[in-house]
Amino acid sequence: MKKILINSIIFLTIAAVVAFVLKNNKDEMKDEVRLAQIKPDFIPVNVVPLKKMMIDMGFQVNGNLIPNKEVTVSSEIPGVVTAILAEDGALVKSGQVLARLDDKTIKAALDLARANFEKIEKDKKRIENLYAAGGISQQDLDNIQLAHTKAKTDLVSAEKSYENTFIRAPFSGINDKRYIEKGGYVKGGGGLFDIVDIDRMKMIVNVPESQIQQILLGQKAKIGVQALQNKEYEGTVTRIGTRASEALTFPVEILISNASKELKSGMFGTATIEIQSNEALTINRNMLVGSIKNPQVYIYKDSTAVLKNIAIGQRNDNYIEVVSGIKEGDLIITSGQINLTDGAKVGIKE
Repeated sequence: MKKILINSIIFLTIAAVVAFVLKNNKDEMKDEVRLAQIKPDFIPVNVVPLKKMMIDMGFQVNGNLIPNKEVTVSSEIPGVVTAILAEDGALVKSGQVLARLDDKTIKAALDLARANFEKIEKDKKRIENLYAAGGISQQDLDNIQLAHTKAKTDLVSAEKSYENTFIRAPFSGINDKRYIEKGGYVKGGGGLFDIVDIDRMKMIVNVPESQIQQILLGQKAKIGVQALQNKEYEGTVTRIGTRASEALTFPVEILISNASKELKSGMFGTATIEIQSNEALTINRNMLVGSIKNPQVYIYKDSTAVLKNIAIGQRNDNYIEVVSGIKEGDLIITSGQINLTDGAKVGIKE
């Protein structure tokens, strides 16, 4: 009986404690709900004063590398290939003979033209001497001069035809591809070799119209190449397009030194074009409300958020130049803009 009484007392004590805790929790929840329903008189915000700062107004554009020069070497005359003197991948010098065409007939024509010219040359001197002595007429002199001119023209033509049997590299570079075999017949104008100059590479990038005026000929750029772990190379702007595409971009050509021959045609790169640093009123991009096309910011004035339209100038990945709309010293609201409306009451966070 005594044991039952003790157990009853313990049970009632526990029940009383649980009831007390539940009541306290309920009272605390009511207080939290009541506090949550109390709306503040202002929206807390952070601000920074608008000031001038030095910023690098650079930007990045992407493109693919291509050789500085590339050409398909062709033959000016038809003929049979008698020798190939440059294989695929070989380094070649400007003027180096890459292949030879059959020259038997052409060489014979050259020898005949040279012999004929030499004979006419002697005849011309003899006739000129006779004319000076009054031994022949003006007509005889005119005839030999005409024959001499024709013989010289024939010789030059024969020399050119003979030279055309030598297929030469137009500039120093690499024989990227050969299209002919020894003994094969080539037509005049047909492609024989692809020669590329990779001592220097170039990248053609498309620059938006908003930034094209910031680029100058001779301006430096840094090229990061993805395939080479983003290794950087220095480039120089060598051409700026004058006609925009349908996407309102302009082609800009950047020349890059490739003395190491690491860069290959087709590699993807990112060009960082640095614009000259200048001091300007500047805001961080995250302070902007709206878009670049319709830029706005909130400023703090007399405990009120005031929405201001601004005009912007140069910009980079982090900062935007403010041209007009606000002035130096204005307090720019940097946080809480999503909750603001023009004229909302605000307070600066401590």
